[in-house]
Amino acid sequence: MYLVASALAVERSVSPETRRDLYRMRHDVWVSLYREDEAVVEDTLALLDEALARLPHEGGEAAARVREMRNFYAFLFRDLSELVTPYEKWREEQSASPEVRPLGRGEATRSMPEK
Repeated sequence: MYLVASALAVERSVSPETRRDLYRMRHDVWVSLYREDEAVVEDTLALLDEALARLPHEGGEAAARVREMRNFYAFLFRDLSELVTPYEKWREEQSASPEVRPLGRGEATRSMPEK
């Protein structure tokens, strides 16, 4: 219910015929959520950089924890950012193709792009 309550991924509307609540996924929700998070992470990285600049060079354990957090987010979001554009291109190609191949375990998906 969190995604419904916060209107991040799911939106609620009312059916005019039945007056029942209808729920649907927002269009392009995952990339949109990522883009929102990306801005927050950029702000967090700037804050962590500022904190590291203010700490003594030999800041001890506190500086090491801040540096580790900063490096983790920098690494993670660097790689995710590089995946979003190819994903958007792949998604467009998939929406144009009706071919679906089974993955196993009852799931199905369209084929992933070759690198």
